[in-house]
Amino acid sequence: RESWSANIVREGHATRFIAAGGSPTEIIVGDGHLGMERPPTILQRRKADSTVYGNVVDVSDTVKSHVKSVRQEGGLGKGYALLEIQTVRGTDSCFSAFSPGTYKVGGITTDAQQAFVIRDGKTVRALYLGGGTVLESDGVMLKRSAPGLAYLELMENGSYAVANPSSSNVVLTIRHPGLAGKKAYRLDHEGRRLGEVEGVKIAAGMVELTLQGAAQVEFAAPGVMGLHESRQ
Repeated sequence: RESWSANIVREGHATRFIAAGGSPTEIIVGDGHLGMERPPTILQRRKADSTVYGNVVDVSDTVKSHVKSVRQEGGLGKGYALLEIQTVRGTDSCFSAFSPGTYKVGGITTDAQQAFVIRDGKTVRALYLGGGTVLESDGVMLKRSAPGLAYLELMENGSYAVANPSSSNVVLTIRHPGLAGKKAYRLDHEGRRLGEVEGVKIAAGMVELTLQGAAQVEFAAPGVMGLHESRQ
């Protein structure tokens, strides 16, 4: 019932598999089948009418693992499952809904089918919304005018990427203190800036903007090099 982990080492590199536990579980370890290869394989088997497996794979390959612990709550009977992943940077939340509705669990509020929150301490670094209209956590919000996909993510150059991966146009309402003082730039499919988005006003870290299907925007401080250019 307790959480457990397994290390898989190959050619001097380690991958760590962490399971949240839950119902009594039979664990089978052996060689799998992937084409002509026989990779190490872990099977989890339970005798239950319904069950939810919460697993994390840590590929950081470091002496001190990136993932410290995992915890699972909910279940099919409660209509949702939440996996809380404690890392060296903070606690991430991975949510999945099995019944429609708005859920308030683990510090997040959402009506999504799937949602993911990444935190650095108490600061929200990223929000990923799938199949819903709203995702809120720690005072930060990502809201769509219609159900679909959206994300907000802090990038390595200090800017924030916001996108509408859905095929239809949408109005996004975003609240994040990290957006204050930044300008919005339209991006192409490779992340190159196409110019500043006109008419975008950020007040107290809140902004509303319309995005076409598959469109993405970069919020960056004046004078900061674009995401694509900084990566090059």
